[in-house]
Amino acid sequence: MTPNDWSVRSTLRRAALTLTTALALCAASSAQKIVLKAELTGAQQVPPVTTPAMGTGFFLIDLAADTVTYEITLDELQGSETGAQIVGFAASGATGGTMLLDLGTGNHKTGTWSYTPADEGNILANLAYVNVMTSGQPAGEIRGQITRVSAPHVFLASLDGASEVPPVTTTAMGTGVFELDPVANTLGFQITYADLSSTETQSHFHGYAPPGQNASIVFNLPMGFHKVGVWNYPQADEASILNDLLYANVHSSNFTNGEIRGQLVEQVTNPGSYCTAKPNSQACTPAVAWQSLPSLTGTDDYFVSATNVLNNKMAAFVWSTVPASTPFMGGTLCVDQATMVVVAPQNTGGNAGPDDCSGTLNFAFNQAYMASNSLTPGTLVFGQWWYRDPANPDGTGFGLTDAVVFEILN
Repeated sequence: MTPNDWSVRSTLRRAALTLTTALALCAASSAQKIVLKAELTGAQQVPPVTTPAMGTGFFLIDLAADTVTYEITLDELQGSETGAQIVGFAASGATGGTMLLDLGTGNHKTGTWSYTPADEGNILANLAYVNVMTSGQPAGEIRGQITRVSAPHVFLASLDGASEVPPVTTTAMGTGVFELDPVANTLGFQITYADLSSTETQSHFHGYAPPGQNASIVFNLPMGFHKVGVWNYPQADEASILNDLLYANVHSSNFTNGEIRGQLVEQVTNPGSYCTAKPNSQACTPAVAWQSLPSLTGTDDYFVSATNVLNNKMAAFVWSTVPASTPFMGGTLCVDQATMVVVAPQNTGGNAGPDDCSGTLNFAFNQAYMASNSLTPGTLVFGQWWYRDPANPDGTGFGLTDAVVFEILN
């Protein structure tokens, strides 16, 4: 299948074209999950509604399964809730569209939405929103646009009494969405709780401890059922936060040690990895990696790389703005073959002599390259390394890494 005078660029394209149209259109089986969030307010209604009610929504979209897992907490509605929906498709400040999902009633809503695949682009384009209707505002008292979160690290905290140590019996619950920037050392937070049994007395971040253990206060959160702000954390604390050892705790007059608590658990990263690597002829599993952030205006030092690949072999990075997960050369094609871009081939380097797994790959996906390919802020890029592996027992002559996904930042 592969000629002796193998040329990476031509062979990769030729091999890709052997895939059938059906395979090209298959949905990704393990594509990256992406976080979206919503802040529900009366001001977002059209026309605006004056109300103290607010809410926080967390949404995790699975590009493979065509599902969105959601958690929403709201409180202080001025009328009895008559219904809540996810509606689409309309931009912020506009109305229109139809109900996409009935969310039911209640201050804390969780579930999974199986959306129509054709709607995925509109969801990712921030054109869906949550609308909560009440007896006093039948058209909607609070609304929240569902918008994509592109922070390098995104966390979810589900606050409840069962997570307290010792556990607390309460109907109160809360939802928190957190965005960590490792360059600025900031942790942005948006938290809403509902149905606290008594007056809130304190709220904090505590660290650093896993679930089931208590830890000291590291940051004082603002008071109120809806909390929004930024914590400039010490650099020395970053590793503990990234290891899910930070938790939010809301104290009340009935439960002075804490009524509801929620561990901050990382959900996705930007960049992140997805798809499945193909073990090579030396029984090593290659892996994608990256350095820094894919920014069009920030520090220009973003790289995509790979480790654990065969030494002294030709290789190429391929990418597309569409993911895939299809059988290919004994492994998995992780990018869309119809639209993929093949970067100029390079050598894996590594040790001289017999094959081993000392090879590495590196490509500067820099600002000039992004501009030359008309990549704009908010664009999702999916990429994978392919390399020569003549001794692979499957006879294909190819090695494949897993894949990287990243959102282009401003």
